[in-house]
Amino acid sequence: MGHPLSLDDLEGLDPELLHGFRKLLDFEPADAIEELFCLTYQVQWSGLGEEHMVELIPGGKDVPVTGANREDYVEKYMRYMLIDSVKQQFAPFREGFIRVMGSSKVVQLLTAMELEYLVVGEPQLDFHALESNTEYVGFNKDDPFIRQFWSVVHSMDLASQQQLLMFVTGSSKAPVGGLGKLTFRIQRAGPDSNHLPTSHTCFNVLLLPQYETMAKLHDRLHIAIREHQGFGLQ
Repeated sequence: MGHPLSLDDLEGLDPELLHGFRKLLDFEPADAIEELFCLTYQVQWSGLGEEHMVELIPGGKDVPVTGANREDYVEKYMRYMLIDSVKQQFAPFREGFIRVMGSSKVVQLLTAMELEYLVVGEPQLDFHALESNTEYVGFNKDDPFIRQFWSVVHSMDLASQQQLLMFVTGSSKAPVGGLGKLTFRIQRAGPDSNHLPTSHTCFNVLLLPQYETMAKLHDRLHIAIREHQGFGLQ
């Protein structure tokens, strides 16, 4: 649609990456960024049992991110994630979309968000539906601790709920049919401790220590979903 990229474009796609970018852009003192963040101009990810790396600029793996170039780094990282990395897959979709819409001026009047709503519908995260469909290992749905867990989840804002989904399932969106169609499991990970919750995203399993207070549950869970991949840029 010709709109420039912005951080908001990452909100529904990867809230953890968005959180990491905002942390980087807002961090002060700027002259400490290179030493503390230890980032370079590259994107790394794992897939099919292999490690992959793409340099954002020639020789990027040896170019440190600093206070002076952090905005340029974020812009290039977003361009790779949102455009370059999916260019081959997106091209046929774009061709078909233009063929169907033709020269219609309607598309030019829509924002990207409005167009997304028309194509896929407004995203709805019904965590009550998820609760009713959740399986338990080491707990049962009537445990006071589990009731506390769902109370914490239902009190979260949308961004935190998306982070929770990303933490457990690897996606911040509901599947077709809504969260009630998602296989979701909560497994007891021992008694009260200071350990953070963990997850197995391949199986949509949340491993949850049985914290002794609701306040501790709230604290540990929120730390885990915000920080579980460190800076969130890998």
